[in-house]
Amino acid sequence: MTAFWVAWWRADHSRPARALRLAVLVLLVGWAGVAGAGPATGEATPASAATAVRVVVRLDGLSDEALTNVRAALELLEYTDTTLAPMRARWLFSEGSEQIRAALRPLGFYRPKVAAELEEAGADWVARYRVELGEPVPITALHLQLRGAGAKDPEVRDVWKRLPLDRGEPARHDRYSAAKRALSRLAAERGYLDAEFSRSALVINVERYDAQVWLHWDTGRRYRFGTVEFAQVPLNLDLLERFVPFRPGQAYTQAQVLRLQERLVDSGDFSSVEVIPTPRADGTAVVDVQVHLKMRRRNRYLGGIGYGTDTGPRLRAGLERRYVNRAGHRFEVDAMASEVISNFESIYKIPLAEAATDSLQFQFGWHDEQSDAGIAESWSIGTAVEHAGDRWRRVLGLAYERERFTVGQDEGLSQLLIPSLSLTRVRADRAVHPRRGLRQLVELRGSVEGPVSDTSFVQLRLFFKGVQPLGRGRWIWRTELGASWVDEFDELPLSVRFFAGGDQSVRGYGYKSLGPADGTEVVGGRHLLVSALEYEYPLNPNWYGAVFTDAGNAFDGTDVRLHQSIGIGIRRRLPVGAIRLDLAHPEPIDDWAWRIHFSLGPDL
Repeated sequence: MTAFWVAWWRADHSRPARALRLAVLVLLVGWAGVAGAGPATGEATPASAATAVRVVVRLDGLSDEALTNVRAALELLEYTDTTLAPMRARWLFSEGSEQIRAALRPLGFYRPKVAAELEEAGADWVARYRVELGEPVPITALHLQLRGAGAKDPEVRDVWKRLPLDRGEPARHDRYSAAKRALSRLAAERGYLDAEFSRSALVINVERYDAQVWLHWDTGRRYRFGTVEFAQVPLNLDLLERFVPFRPGQAYTQAQVLRLQERLVDSGDFSSVEVIPTPRADGTAVVDVQVHLKMRRRNRYLGGIGYGTDTGPRLRAGLERRYVNRAGHRFEVDAMASEVISNFESIYKIPLAEAATDSLQFQFGWHDEQSDAGIAESWSIGTAVEHAGDRWRRVLGLAYERERFTVGQDEGLSQLLIPSLSLTRVRADRAVHPRRGLRQLVELRGSVEGPVSDTSFVQLRLFFKGVQPLGRGRWIWRTELGASWVDEFDELPLSVRFFAGGDQSVRGYGYKSLGPADGTEVVGGRHLLVSALEYEYPLNPNWYGAVFTDAGNAFDGTDVRLHQSIGIGIRRRLPVGAIRLDLAHPEPIDDWAWRIHFSLGPDL
């Protein structure tokens, strides 16, 4: 056939004949390419549909990372959900062995044995690759060299010793690259901004089947903090500088820069915080920090109409003045009115030396309660020092409280000077709707009988609430413990006594309806024990169903009789928390005494 075409091409040397022969040749080549290769996508055309095949790929001898790498590199696997022209299927199959070998090299396997077999059976073909990995290339020589100021830095030396490279280990490309990335990241975090690799290489000798690693790293000098410049805002520079967690001349670390940004964001005064570390251009190893701030609106107003099972319909209004003056003082007012509880609270905050964490507070409050537990009207004035640490939020306070109360047969006018200490800690994987989290509260308060206080008492309260994932849903559990030590319990006002029952206590019972009774009226107790267990399951991204059981009571002495309830509920997730609608029944269920509970707020 080849001789025929050569003779035909040379038969006539005239220009028209040669042009005709060239056109015929181009048409034949084009037709052959279309018929052989098919569409660019690999799918069969209608004319060739009868000969299109589907290829199933089998990989034997691979697992874990090796299997993952091969699956990502084997081109034939991209066509398992479509059909191919037979010629293209054979070509992709023939390329597979080399693609498998290339995918195994980064893991150190340079001599794998690949046996390839293609079974052609009608329209369903099977491409089988049997792989024997063999032994990986071992690292036989490590040429590691650490120079510069970082050679004396304990943290740098610790990372250097733990590099994922060692003699006798497989020469893996990913581990070599990870070692370089770890060192580069460390240099940026620790302030070695001139660090560089004078030599870095992973050399594989396939004939000797060994590998050598070169890592010559010079950290250079360590940079130090210089000046911090703040954008012009209506706050004193002295106040802003108290947010800075480092001083000029201190060794530079990226963690301190991030800490400065977090402190400014957490202050709540700024809508935008941008912290930019900039090395000086004069060649000195100094990093100046520029802070660009944008103030939030000075006033924040709160208001709304709501409903709670414990309180009934309610109105709420409030004002937060984020900065009263250039010294960063803050002022907050919050008022609520309902059928059961009405109150007014105001707080004035003054930043202390550690402005990011410490503040001095002055408080005034008024409270009125008309519940089944009793009637009380009180006002209080006090001061507190708050420290918001990395782990615990601590508030040490002193308040004077004056309360007129009626509880059962007890009534009177109480005045108490109450020192208090509270510790609060919240840990969660998300700020809103966490899958895993824990809230802890420890509160201790009391008073001593004297010119200002009518009676002596000591009271301890513990509160824990946790969230744990389970399948697609989550467990939510809650425990509250309280204990009081007092000689004359009947002299304690309503606000200091323990009660159980209600939306945030034992559902299925009315607000403050559980506790020791004086005849038919509940008068509260010295101690408290409440627990709850709930399981939430998603119905869709925003709606959740729930089942729960609660138990608890207020009591005196050691005679603890817990009241229990069970129930079901539905939750609607919102950006600020969740709306919860619960239907609960006291145990045992012997009548139709279901109670509806409605609440709104965050999970923790």
